[in-house]
Amino acid sequence: MKTVKLKMKLKSSKFVINSIRSEEGTPVLPPVGMYDEPTMQGPIVREFMKEYKSRSKRLADVVDEILAELETKQSVAFNAKKYVFLVDTDEVISLVDRVKNAISKIFFSGATKYKQGKFWTDIFLKKASKAGERDALQSAKSVTTASGAGLALASGIRGEDGDVTLEHEKGRALRTGLAGGRVFESMKGITDTLKVELANTLSRGIQEGKGVQEIAAEIQDRINVSGSRAMRIARTEVNQAYRAAGRAETTRLNKEVYANTDFELRMLWFSALAATTRPTHARRHGRIYTMEEVEAFYSKDANAINCLCNQTQVLYNKKTKQVVQKDLQQKMQKQKTEYFKDLPEEEGLI
Repeated sequence: MKTVKLKMKLKSSKFVINSIRSEEGTPVLPPVGMYDEPTMQGPIVREFMKEYKSRSKRLADVVDEILAELETKQSVAFNAKKYVFLVDTDEVISLVDRVKNAISKIFFSGATKYKQGKFWTDIFLKKASKAGERDALQSAKSVTTASGAGLALASGIRGEDGDVTLEHEKGRALRTGLAGGRVFESMKGITDTLKVELANTLSRGIQEGKGVQEIAAEIQDRINVSGSRAMRIARTEVNQAYRAAGRAETTRLNKEVYANTDFELRMLWFSALAATTRPTHARRHGRIYTMEEVEAFYSKDANAINCLCNQTQVLYNKKTKQVVQKDLQQKMQKQKTEYFKDLPEEEGLI
């Protein structure tokens, strides 16, 4: 299937949110003004980035100190274009090592291997994971109504308080540990690149006779680029932690609450339907999936990278093979039709 660029963005969040409710129980949905963040984890992503920027500022301060020292060894401009620095090779290597050591200390406290619960990003993944479990349980309670599923099942799910077995607790620890390890390695990739870039910028600037101010500007530019990479990691991993926790809680509830009934929880796909949304993701908006199908999608083609989609719980009747909240699904299908209306019909995106 040919991929096409989306030609429009959703007209307004008000258009999306209006009447997106179900008469048979509405799961947790993004509030007005947050439809472009279906997982509702934007605040945690921003907390993550605030901490990253704080650490980047500390690195910039160290670099400023180093450059201030270098400036004292900067000669008068040669031909008003180039500078001569009164430093030898060993001094340049020492300056570069100081920058590299500062990066290791500021971003990793000197650690070379991941230890669960010790890395500064873990707190954000933990928050997202807790939110994912909480919202999954709340959605299950909301969509399992007496009218749709019977009084016994509705009462049973309302009695759930989120307590989990030792097996589930181990699974939670494993899930968050793997996520934390991924983030650690991704951040290592960013900072390893940053070390090389800053070292090259500093040494090349000295060699080419650039002024300290010019070198400082180039270094700051490299630090800013690393921030863009960090944002991608934050958005990817925080949202992924939220979604994975929701799926795990949904699987638990299906085993412990819905197993011997005519019902089970399935996942209703919410796409951000933004200008940057990938067509393969937008097409899923309003469709129903099993946990396994969702996991299979995210396991390939870099689908998890920068993905803002969410999947929320709906009640599925195993006998009739119908979703109880079909009115909600129909409204979302209309949203998707509106989103794609300016695209050629032959693209088959709906």
